[in-house]
Amino acid sequence: MKSVVLRTLHAIDWDFATPRSGYVAPPHWYPGTFIPALSDALVESLTPVGGTVFDPYGGIGTSGWSAIRMGRSCHIADINPVALLVAYATNSMLALTRTDRNRAGIALAALGRTIGRNDDLFGVEEPLANLADIDGLIENICSPAPSTLLAQLIIGPPRWDLLRTWIASDTLADLMRLADSINAADSAYIKLLGLCMLSATARSVSSQHASWGHIADNVRPKEMISQNVYAASTRWLKRTRAFIDLTMVPLSALPVVPKPNIHLRDWSAPTGPGPQDADLLLTSPPYADAIDYTLAQRLSLYILGYDDAAISRLVSGEIGARRKRFKSVSRTDWSQQLCAALQDQVTWLKPGGAVCLLLPHKDSGRSAGEDDLKAALEKLGWKLVFEKDRSIHQSHTRQSWTSIKKETI
Repeated sequence: MKSVVLRTLHAIDWDFATPRSGYVAPPHWYPGTFIPALSDALVESLTPVGGTVFDPYGGIGTSGWSAIRMGRSCHIADINPVALLVAYATNSMLALTRTDRNRAGIALAALGRTIGRNDDLFGVEEPLANLADIDGLIENICSPAPSTLLAQLIIGPPRWDLLRTWIASDTLADLMRLADSINAADSAYIKLLGLCMLSATARSVSSQHASWGHIADNVRPKEMISQNVYAASTRWLKRTRAFIDLTMVPLSALPVVPKPNIHLRDWSAPTGPGPQDADLLLTSPPYADAIDYTLAQRLSLYILGYDDAAISRLVSGEIGARRKRFKSVSRTDWSQQLCAALQDQVTWLKPGGAVCLLLPHKDSGRSAGEDDLKAALEKLGWKLVFEKDRSIHQSHTRQSWTSIKKETI
């Protein structure tokens, strides 16, 4: 690693104690995401303009947001279908914004009209003559094609019967009408955007408002409370527009057009070699016994056709899932699975690429993972060149719901 890069890494205040001005919340809630300043700093420091970032535990795609906004491509992988739905929607919208900002606004306006909005929420005067036209445009700048991803993520019709115990009957009826409108769209991409909106909206209109943890723990609401689905979907459209309108690094002469690539991956099983085209593997592997990412998305998974048995099968492949903490060997299994997966994950890198992992600090009682991953990388011929502890601030809520208050880069 060049000395100038090391000096840059040592000069950064990794605590990011001062919140970034102009921050806009992403279009979907999701536990355990990077704060944008963190992924921005790592992507900018460790990759060239026009390079590629790979996040094997990508969640809703925060690493990709940093990559696309800075003129890099990305690979985002995850086992959670909801995470990949959101990662595809957000990163494709950013890629579309970088190539044609007006087209991104038109796509959102088209979704608004698809769900019955007769007004023009964004002041877009140029309608899409044919909604199917946008599918080809997205296929050129994002992988896989929208129709291919839909087929991967949706396993059956929505399980409205399972949502009835979470959402008031009149609210659920409105949500079902919204879903019918989205499903009737000619464009697979508009359907994907609409599903992302439904996923974000389902929790906000549910009657369980205590926390996502209550949904993960299957704690049903004590009282069914009607919610305004129209208002919730409008908030999502506005928030998404604000999200894609955030400033991007102006790059007039990119070597290649930044492209997001989204992958459904179960790292608990061997996956084979990767494409060897990434400059940086940047990820925060799931922390042992800390978060049930999949169960937290229970309501959204019902919309994708999953029942509780299918969700349980997903959880079985989720490395470090909190539900596994009752096993005496849960943290040993977690560490071993991370190390085995890492052998496949490093094959996504170019020769001379870098690996950057954010792991729970040893004070959390999960030091085995850090020690074992270091040993695994050394065995594969990698050399540790930088290490830094950082505090997790409650205001950033990255891990404020767990006992983990520090992590190590």
